[in-house]
Formats: sequence, C-alpha cells, structure tokens
Amino acid sequence: MFRTAHTSALLLLFVFLMPGMAAQESSDFHHFTDKKGQKVSAKLIGVSPDRQQMKIRREDGQEFETVINLLSLDDQQYVKDWMKKTPMAEAVAKAVAKSDFRLNVVLTRQTASVDKHTEDYLVLEGRPTTFRIAVRNLSREALDGARLEYALVWEDRTTIYQTGDKTWTYTAVSDEGGASHRVKQTGEIKLDSLRFNGEATVETMPVSMEQVFIGENNPYREDEMIGVKVRILSKDGLVLNETDSGGAVITAMKWDDIQSLPAPNVID
Repeated sequence: MFRTAHTSALLLLFVFLMPGMAAQESSDFHHFTDKKGQKVSAKLIGVSPDRQQMKIRREDGQEFETVINLLSLDDQQYVKDWMKKTPMAEAVAKAVAKSDFRLNVVLTRQTASVDKHTEDYLVLEGRPTTFRIAVRNLSREALDGARLEYALVWEDRTTIYQTGDKTWTYTAVSDEGGASHRVKQTGEIKLDSLRFNGEATVETMPVSMEQVFIGENNPYREDEMIGVKVRILSKDGLVLNETDSGGAVITAMKWDDIQSLPAPNVID
C-alpha cells in the first residue's frame, strides 16, 4: 500500500476533462477512467505488490493512490500491460511498499528498585531505568530482517561511584547558566520475523538515574531523563518507523543530533 500526503478519495483523484480542454500530450501520460466515467490524465508510476493498488502522478505533479479494480476494464488492462512491459515495475512497487509498513510501537518506561548508599551526611541513590519496546506489525506483508535502533537521552548531572577504600561518593556538574549536560546511550536489536499482527518485545540496556541528597530530604544534584527515541529499519536500511517517548524535547531532536551527544561520564 502506498503512502501519500493527499486523500485517496476518487472524488478528488478523478477530475472531469472539460469539453474543449486539451490534455498535455505525453507518451508517459494516460487518460484513466473510473467505472463512474470520471477521468484524469496521469502517469502510472507504481503498483503495489498485491496488485490491488496503483500510484499515479497527475500532470500538475500531485501524486495519488487508488484501487485498480475501480478503473474501467480497459484501464485495468492498461495497468496489467504496463506491469508486463515495465522491467522496474516490481522494484518500484517493492521500494515504495517498504516505506509504507504500518508498525505500532509502544514505549514504556520501567524503573527498578533504588540502589541507596549513605555516607555521613550524604545520601546517594541510583535507580536503574529501562524502556520496554513493543513492536506490532499491522501490515499484511511479513517484516523480515528488520532491526531496531534506540537512543536514551538524559541530563547527566551527577555520577555516583565507590572509591578504593570502599566508601561511596559522587561528582557533580554545575547548573549555573542553565548549561545542558545531555548524554546518550544507544543500542541496536535485531527483530525476529513479524507476520501480520505479530509482535516483538525488547528492552533497552539499563541506565542509572542518580540523585545526591545533603541529608535525607535535601536534594542537591540529580539526573533527569529526557526520553527515548526508537526507529525501525528494514534489512536494506530504510527507516520504516520512528517513535519517541518523553515529551517535546526528545520529539524535536533529530537522530543525527542525538548521535552527536557524548556518552555518560563513567568513573572506574
């Protein structure tokens, strides 16, 4: 099934050729007629793998999709002949179809129990955080060989660590001037074959959201999760779906922007 930014309603797709109005002459354009007698001059540019739909480009450059069996019998035969004589018809159809996989991706944040350490007047807490990713294939075509890429983004304001003498302490960054200390953790997971309505569930690697208290109830520094961005790629590297969770900030971030962020601070 093809993707289009326009409605595929035949009322908009097919326009009457007014008497006396000459259509642009081109060997690539064809006067399609539907079963109600409505006509449009357009170029056939692709057919879906199931041979049920076609994609056309009108002379004004707008592209539409429609069901082939709504055409007149002569035009249905024209489409069949086009498929036989057009070597790239299969390739065009498959390439377009790949980008139109309907995938439902649900992201759920999960947190484990707090890892807590107390040293004199300091209370140091770390909470392992992951995201559960559920991918459901809503397309009639099976999805094979796909992979899932994810990126967790957060403000890394403090790092808790254990010293050589087994005491716990921390490092912290300054919040002066509203400085950003964004970091990222990325990962890639191969997905099993997903048939129609099939679902795969995976999890990101955990990251620790850390918090430092001066005394029990006086927060001093804490990490802040911004969100997660996930994309599904075909075996050929085509992006089939991109989804995020966390709010406007992660939504506004482009994939390349996230990749340029540093990794979190680690103290051995």
